[in-house]
Amino acid sequence: MGWQAIPYTLPLLLASGIALLTTVYVLGHRDRLDRKRTWAFVATSSAVVLWSTAYWFQLSSTTLAGKLFWNRFVWVGVTLMAVAWPVFVFTYAERHRWTGPAGILALGAVPLLTLLAVLTPQYRGLVATPDGLVTVSQGVMLAIEPGILFLVFLLYTYLVDLVTLGVLAYDAYSHHGVRRRQSTLLAVAGTIPLTGSLLSVAQLLPMPYLDLTPITFGVTILVVAYVLSRYQMLDVVPVARTQLIDEMTDGVIILDGDEQVADLNSTARTLFEDANRLVGQPAETALADYPTLLAHLTGTDSSEDLVVDCDGSRKYYDVTVTRLDEPSGATSGLVLSLRDITDRRQVEQRYRTIVEQASTIVALVDTDGSLQYATPSFERTLGYSPDALHGEPLFELVHPDDREAAREAFDATDGGGSTDWADVRVEHVDGSWHVFEAKSERLLDNPALDGVLWTAHDVTEHRQYEQRLQVLNRVLRHDVRNKMTAVQGFVSMAIDATDDDEVRGWLETAHRSGEKLLAASQKSRYVDAGLDREADLRPQRIADCVDAAVRTVTEERPDATVDLDVQDDAWADATNLLEVAIEQLVTNAVEHNDADDPTVTVSVATVADDPTDAVEIRIVDNGPGIPDYDRHIFQRGGESQLEHANGLGLWLVHWIVSAADGELHIDENDPRGSVVTVRLRRSTTAEGDHHPPTASEPSAMADQWRRP
Repeated sequence: MGWQAIPYTLPLLLASGIALLTTVYVLGHRDRLDRKRTWAFVATSSAVVLWSTAYWFQLSSTTLAGKLFWNRFVWVGVTLMAVAWPVFVFTYAERHRWTGPAGILALGAVPLLTLLAVLTPQYRGLVATPDGLVTVSQGVMLAIEPGILFLVFLLYTYLVDLVTLGVLAYDAYSHHGVRRRQSTLLAVAGTIPLTGSLLSVAQLLPMPYLDLTPITFGVTILVVAYVLSRYQMLDVVPVARTQLIDEMTDGVIILDGDEQVADLNSTARTLFEDANRLVGQPAETALADYPTLLAHLTGTDSSEDLVVDCDGSRKYYDVTVTRLDEPSGATSGLVLSLRDITDRRQVEQRYRTIVEQASTIVALVDTDGSLQYATPSFERTLGYSPDALHGEPLFELVHPDDREAAREAFDATDGGGSTDWADVRVEHVDGSWHVFEAKSERLLDNPALDGVLWTAHDVTEHRQYEQRLQVLNRVLRHDVRNKMTAVQGFVSMAIDATDDDEVRGWLETAHRSGEKLLAASQKSRYVDAGLDREADLRPQRIADCVDAAVRTVTEERPDATVDLDVQDDAWADATNLLEVAIEQLVTNAVEHNDADDPTVTVSVATVADDPTDAVEIRIVDNGPGIPDYDRHIFQRGGESQLEHANGLGLWLVHWIVSAADGELHIDENDPRGSVVTVRLRRSTTAEGDHHPPTASEPSAMADQWRRP
């Protein structure tokens, strides 16, 4: 048997050598590598070794018998490669359907049939028929005539190669970072031998009858070897280790199938001293100083958080154990995830402190009204220990006169939702009754609570204070008014009876002061009768309210002149006392105007606002203006012992506008006087949906409050 040296034998030896070295390296480190991927790769690299070596012998032989002999071994390598490469790709891409026994058998059916034909003399012609030796410039080559089975095999392998390239391309598309780069490199590696095969079949190479495919598979193995060393593709650690694990904010500890520490990500390494020492050790030894982790691994206690003192601070971690199960059911490893919950713990502690220190009572009762939980304020406010009352009906503490109404409100939440705030009297442990403003909310969508949340504020002192105010207001409104009316009558008679001008001046001053006191008494009626009620907002045509208010002022003061600039179609949401507020502002502008040519102008207009439109009522005068301290008080929203407003008028306006969720602004007029602006929310209901009030209706609304 003669031998020849041609230029293409050296690349074949290089391809075989690279594949052999890579195979030896992978087998030497198989204990820490993924088993399925490792053996799929070993099969692929072994196919390259066999195919390249056998083809080297075929090219080097110069006899027909020698070339045909080594060609049979070439077909063994080709057959192994036709199965090993797609299995390697499918294993990498986790297409498990094609990596089991049935899938491998299906992938190898055509290649094995072709190999059997090559090895059987009577069927060998179905694959290829030798045409003898052909001498070319580089040496002696084997010429063959392909058979029908060769064409079937060729088309089949091309189809499988295209499928594997599609799988790798999709894997690169559907992932990011390291995994995408890895899949892209493997796709390139698979494209190289496909290109070499197409060039060889099309006889586009400088040397006729040369098969470039085994040489290009050597390049493929070289690319795969780079991926192995750069990205640790075959490690038991997930493929996209750097992106999916190292860059995670959660700590990750990976154990292999024997529960030995395989790796830790960068976050986990910061939690353990000498983290490198832990790798390769059994978990029981490596994590001996962390019994919480071992408890999670063994399942003896999976509720406790991991507490680590790190860099002078205490960190809390939620531990999750995930088993890596193979399709066969065997466990190939474990993943311990450590999620930093330090911030959550701090928030929980903050809320716990708020709940424990808050004066508001929050209690959870079941659907029968039995107490399940109550905040510490329950005991501080009522004197009962929540533990002592656990399971007891909460309604037993409610005043008998309030119990039925409280029960009806509680039952009204059966379908979900909550009740309105309502007063209820609850018995203190000392036998006294406390008034609570309370509401109930049924938590049907929260299985963790599964009951009714009862929230209550102790308003006993507030209700007592309100009661005192009501009594004082009644005295001011009725008793003082009645007495003052009598005083005014006697002062009027005294004025008529005296001829002394000095005395008459004193009496007239006293009479004016009495009028102011009576006016304050009247305004206090508005406060008591209107502002203590729930704000009843309804769409109102502002033009009607302004007309009625101005008409009332001009009827009482015929010498007053008020100019109107009113937009007729301006509607706003306001209470029935809006007319009273406008009347107060117009009266103030008229009464205190000391100009030689007094002018008062009332305008109404809609203005664009964000997010809704508004209606502005402006009262402009050229009088002395509202004092600065009055304006500052209303901007601040309250009085002090050293600073208070003159009378109830502006306060009444402020309360009426606030009840309508509006705004009150007081500015200086140029050159003299004041500009008072009332800004209300424009009605969102279509104007056609309202019944327009008559001209007298707004006055009727306000008159019901004016009647003594």
